[in-house]
Amino acid sequence: MLPNGTDVIVNGPLTLHIGVAETIGSLSGAGSVAFFQGTGNHLRVGQNDSSTVFSGVIEDHTPTSGNGALTKLGTGTLTLTGSNTYSEGTNLIGGNLPDARNVTSAKYRGCALRRTITDVR
Repeated sequence: MLPNGTDVIVNGPLTLHIGVAETIGSLSGAGSVAFFQGTGNHLRVGQNDSSTVFSGVIEDHTPTSGNGALTKLGTGTLTLTGSNTYSEGTNLIGGNLPDARNVTSAKYRGCALRRTITDVR
């Protein structure tokens, strides 16, 4: 587990394992984040209120061996530009997640929106 305010720059593979719920300060880079083995994997991003761009991919490791959710926290903006395929949904608690209303776009393919978004810029 990382301290909650950690800036995570992913330029290679990052794998979250069995039932991990990880809160990080920010996410940036161009690598891949994979949810591996089992359910309950959860990546919470934005604890340090910064604004970042992640151009990599957030995905389930395989359709049958791992799934995960993404939650945006804090006041900053998390811009996702990759074709994400994680299966357990997107939660917006704070800040901005541009284009999240369009959950059928390539950025959110297969990612059900779990909360009504009222502040998308």
